Amino acid sequence: MHKNTKAALAVTTASVLLIGGAGTLASWNDSESVSGGDIRSGTLSLVEAAGQGCGEWILDAAGGGEVFSPGSTLLVPGDVITRTCTYTVNASGAHLKATAGLGTPEFAAASDADLVKQLKPSAVYTLGAAGAGTAAAALADGDAITSADNGKVLTAVVSVTFDAATAGTTAQGVTATLDALTVSLSQQHA
Repeated sequence: MHKNTKAALAVTTASVLLIGGAGTLASWNDSESVSGGDIRSGTLSLVEAAGQGCGEWILDAAGGGEVFSPGSTLLVPGDVITRTCTYTVNASGAHLKATAGLGTPEFAAASDADLVKQLKPSAVYTLGAAGAGTAAAALADGDAITSADNGKVLTAVVSVTFDAATAGTTAQGVTATLDALTVSLSQQHA
C-alpha cells in the first residue's frame, strides 16, 4: 500500500473514532438511593366464628313464619323465604372501605327458567359489636365498613321473593334449585 494511502486511511480512522467518541463525553451527575422498608397489606374477610352461620329458611318470616323445607314446601307468588346469617368482620387497613352486598344467585342447570326469572333475591344488613345482647345498626345502601369495624358481627337477612306479579300459569308445578347466594364485602379505596 502506498504511504499516502496509508496516511489517508489513518486520518479517516482517527476522525471516525473521534466523532464516535464525541457522544460519550460525560456531564456531571449524582444519585442517591431511596431507602425501602416492609410493605404490609391489610385484610378484608367474613369469618364464620363459633356459634355463627346461617339459620333455617323461614317462609314469610314477616307474618310470624314457618320453617321452609326445600324440596317439599310449595311456594306461590308473593311468598318470601328468608334466612339469617351472621359473620365476624375481619377488616384492617389505613384506607379500607367496604360495602356489603349479595351476589347473583346460582341455580342448578336443571332449574326451570320461568321460575328462576320470578325469584328475586335481596338482603338487609346490620353491624354490631360481638357478644350476645348487643345492639346492631342497620347498614343502608352504600354505608361503609372500615377497619374501625374489625371484630364486629355482620348480620345478613337474605330473602328470596316469588314475584307477586307472576301471572297466568307461569312457573306453576316446576322446580328451581338454588345452589347458593353469596354475601360479600367489596373493598374500595377510601
